[in-house]
Amino acid sequence: MSLYDFDDPAFEKLDKVSYYHEKWGNRWERSKTTFLFAVVFIVGLMTFTIMLNRHAESIWKKVNVNTPIYTDSSWLSYKHVSEDITYRLVRPINAKEINTMDIPEWKKQRLIAELETSAEFNKPVMIYSALSFQKDSIFKYKTAFIGSCIKKDSVTAMMQTDSLVPRSEKWFGFKPNMKLALINQNFKLPENYVYADDLYYVKPADIKLGGEPSILKKAVKTKL
Repeated sequence: MSLYDFDDPAFEKLDKVSYYHEKWGNRWERSKTTFLFAVVFIVGLMTFTIMLNRHAESIWKKVNVNTPIYTDSSWLSYKHVSEDITYRLVRPINAKEINTMDIPEWKKQRLIAELETSAEFNKPVMIYSALSFQKDSIFKYKTAFIGSCIKKDSVTAMMQTDSLVPRSEKWFGFKPNMKLALINQNFKLPENYVYADDLYYVKPADIKLGGEPSILKKAVKTKL
């Protein structure tokens, strides 16, 4: 005969306590693992950002007018990346330019009346451009040289969007090596904007210095 009556309600309560203790214990362990993973991810992301900023700042200090610019070769080994983007400097259209348009006079008057005249709005901004450097062309011509620096810009911001608050960034203006470039023929400028100059731009973090990357110099070995 057992010393304990397992049908006693007290044992039923004890079973429930044990069940919930185990359940919440397992949940806590999962939460702790998730938290630790999140911490590691955030620390890793912060470390990567710091390293990227240091690289960009180092490049910024080294590049001067006429310095040869090479695309950052790290993306060339990424299977799902096929191109390197560039940027263009644009500004709002002005009344003088509107008056040269081949449109009816009433439409010119309307466009001029709608112009935003505040100094803040009329600052030049950067946008993604229609030109990109193609991985296939870089390997075909065995060069990552995209151009030589013509100017440095440290005050212009990207154009504001719903998901982007503009802030000043650093840029290198250059004339592109068209042998590596592809132009998107469907590209359209933002409405009521024009190009501010004829240069293309890249960020310091997107380039490297010191000549052609080693990945373009490696011989391709095949088995006969």
